[in-house]
Amino acid sequence: MLRDLNYRYDEAGNVSQVSDTSNLGGASAGETQCFLCDGQRRLTEAWTPTSQNCSDTRSAANLSGPAPYWTSYSYNQAGQRATGTKHVIGGDTNTTYCGTDEAPHALSGTSGTANRGSPERAYGVDETGNTTRRRRRRTPHPLHRERRTCPLRQQHRTPPQAQRHHLGPAAVRQ
Repeated sequence: MLRDLNYRYDEAGNVSQVSDTSNLGGASAGETQCFLCDGQRRLTEAWTPTSQNCSDTRSAANLSGPAPYWTSYSYNQAGQRATGTKHVIGGDTNTTYCGTDEAPHALSGTSGTANRGSPERAYGVDETGNTTRRRRRRTPHPLHRERRTCPLRQQHRTPPQAQRHHLGPAAVRQ
């Protein structure tokens, strides 16, 4: 068996644990990924405990799996991600998520310091808040977005008269 994924959920319906009990024919050990969300259903902690038990105390020394990790997130009063912390044995690495006054809801960059005004890794955004540019390996990397329409959708458009009358999908197909 390649994978045997098992999911657990908290009372709000958020995924709280994903366990893979398969060992890939002895080539790998099982892994459990744990997740904590705040009252607004935002991810605040994610980690892979050695014990496979999400209720155990988190520690950078007690992580396991093919790609062990422990990451924490905080949010500002507007609900945007403010910081991210990667917990490792050698010491934590902090990331500050930055925005600007002109586009407060768009991510303008990230920084390893708490300086939100001049991010170390800057992103370009358009007037609607879409990311248009990011720095990649110390050079700007433009992001191109193309609008594509599925050919099947073009062939099966809802007739204009049906759109005007707000008929449901079942009525349109008849």
